[in-house]
Order: sequence, then C-alpha cells, then structure tokens
Amino acid sequence: MTTRKTLSVSIISVFIFLIMHSALFADKPRDAKHTFSYRGMRMSNADGLFYVTKIETEIEHSGIIEIEIKFNMPADPRTLQKKHISINGQFLPTDAVDALVAFNKAGDKMKLLIQDSFLSGGKDMPNRSFYIDLPEAKSFNHVPLYLSHFDDIERDKEYTFRFLNMPPQKPSKEMHEEMHTHNHHHYEYVRFEEKD
Repeated sequence: MTTRKTLSVSIISVFIFLIMHSALFADKPRDAKHTFSYRGMRMSNADGLFYVTKIETEIEHSGIIEIEIKFNMPADPRTLQKKHISINGQFLPTDAVDALVAFNKAGDKMKLLIQDSFLSGGKDMPNRSFYIDLPEAKSFNHVPLYLSHFDDIERDKEYTFRFLNMPPQKPSKEMHEEMHTHNHHHYEYVRFEEKD
C-alpha cells in the first residue's frame, strides 16, 4: 500500500515539475496584442540581391483583394509594415479592418488583404490597374529591395520577375551600388505575366 502511495506521489510530483518547468520557460508575448516575435530564417549571404520573384493578385471574396508578394529571401517584416507600403501613392490604412499584412513562417512571402474600394480610390472601376511601392523593404541582412516600384498590376493576375542575365551571387561593391541606382534595365530584371 505504501509503495502505491509513494509511486502515485512521485508521478504527481513529476507532472507538477513538468508543468512548472513549461510555464517558467514558455515563450511570452511581448506586446498587448499577444503577438510573438518573428523568427525568420537569417541569410548568411549579406551581399546577395534581395528582389521580388512573384506578385499574385486575386479577389478573395466580395470587396476583398489578396495580393501575395514572394521574395527570393526572407524579408524583414519591420520594413514592410502598413506605414511603409503604398498602393497608387496612398499608404495602407492602419486599422485592421481595411488592410491586413501577414507573412509566412519562412518570411519570404507576404500577403496583403485590402478592401477593393482602397484600390479604386472609392471610384467604381473594378478592372483598373494599380501600382505598389515598397520603398523601405529590406531583407533580414539589411539588403534593400532591388526594385521597389511595381506598376500595371491587375486583379486576378500573376506576375513573375527574374533576371535574364543573373548577376553573381556576391557582386562587387561597385556593381552592387550600380544595381541600386537607376540602371536597373542593364541587368534585365524582367516581368512576365502568367496566362490564365
């Protein structure tokens, strides 16, 4: 009888210890919104190019447009907040009802959910093209986005972007500075529109 009591007390003690240990070392939210800090993959190549590989737009449901932007490496979400993203020259609304920005776990894909009325500027023009600016976008290694302005984007379309003559993974300092000036077309960063 005493061995059963001792065994049950030992088991209960182990469970209490495990519960206390997990509560003590649990990951705690850092702010009032109960969000966890981003733990995206950090890249070892700090000199590589950071660029958009794909933009896809689709109508989620009535009045909501989803814009998915895929990068070649993880983006720093602090540089892609609503206050840093503009569509048709207007920054995204800060309230969660009109616009939502989300990232995948790897950090290389960003989704924007926005009201269709924001895209059309309140006018009834459902098929009007728009442009997106990501002027502050950087990778986790603080590499700025190669090209931050994307124009003539339409709803329910998919666009891929790639280099036809891809520069080396580690460009020289002079080449890297030249790439971030106005000489983008020299390296043939080209947009392709996917057919339906």
